[in-house]
Amino acid sequence: VTKLKSLFRAPRSALLFRALFFAFLLVLLNEAVFAFPLILLFIAVAGWLYFGVPGVGRGYGASFAVLAILIAATGQLISSSLTGVIFVAVFALLFSMLLGVRMFIFSRRPTVGIFSWSMAYLIFLAVGLVDPWTDVLGRNLVIWLGFFFLFRDLFETHEVAHARNAYAAVFALIALEAGWIAAFLPFTAFASSVFAFALTFGAWEIFERYRAGRISKTSLFWIVAIMYLVIAALISTSNLK
Repeated sequence: VTKLKSLFRAPRSALLFRALFFAFLLVLLNEAVFAFPLILLFIAVAGWLYFGVPGVGRGYGASFAVLAILIAATGQLISSSLTGVIFVAVFALLFSMLLGVRMFIFSRRPTVGIFSWSMAYLIFLAVGLVDPWTDVLGRNLVIWLGFFFLFRDLFETHEVAHARNAYAAVFALIALEAGWIAAFLPFTAFASSVFAFALTFGAWEIFERYRAGRISKTSLFWIVAIMYLVIAALISTSNLK
């Protein structure tokens, strides 16, 4: 028993246990067709899994909240057992990445970057599936807040961390506008999410190069050229709405 307790107290073992438990919760939630009382129970237990780790701070709580809300909001979009498996695997992996950063197991900057951009794409995809981009202001405000919290935690690992709220607000607005543009194009939900993500990430790449003093006409040309190629590929492969 003592050896078993020490095993689960080890950081990597504790992370694995909590990630598997989180995946198990997602399976139960999926089997229950995302009933509202179970969603509340899931958020409470998932919060305990994330914030109940002894000896670490309460970092990236906003990103965890966005993750939990996105899970609750997108569960109803699952239409087959295959998408259910992908749903569980993707969100369990994202949960383990964020928790691994809090537990000092994963490197902070690259892991938070992968987490934030993965979540940004999933938001684009989820919104594209339910098509609320041109809907009421309140819903778009919620989407903007989701992007804002993700980018704020992303900028927390950046050289401009002292002004992360301002930069996060700007990039959240860029992401929202990219979604609006995608909504008016003849794209499928998947193509729209790729298009909006490409615009947002292209803006981020330009910003990063400018901050590093590596911006040039050549680099701008290649960024714009790649974005045009992505758009052309999406137009050629998408069906009209």
